[in-house]
Amino acid sequence: MLSSALFSCNSSTEGPCGYTDPMFVKMEITSIEPADKEGIYNVWLQFNKSILAQEEQELGELRDVKVTSSYLEKNHLQEGITLTGKVSELTEGDCEPYVLSWNHGFSE
Repeated sequence: MLSSALFSCNSSTEGPCGYTDPMFVKMEITSIEPADKEGIYNVWLQFNKSILAQEEQELGELRDVKVTSSYLEKNHLQEGITLTGKVSELTEGDCEPYVLSWNHGFSE
């Protein structure tokens, strides 16, 4: 079922953008690996559906955070666990291709 939610956005086009109703998604942590020598980690997620399921997504990029060992510990993140949330996908306009919300209460 497609339903549009309208949001205005900062884009090159005029007018609002439309999104689907939020869909419930599961995101399994498939791997956690060092990203560099400065203690930053890549946490790879596999979504079960939505446009984000087309390829694995990196948690730090999705949340715009640097994932450190402290961040992993505070948020109880480890390979094999499943996070949940909701995704709305762009249906019209020139805005972000999706809106993602998390059911996990992250600590920075």
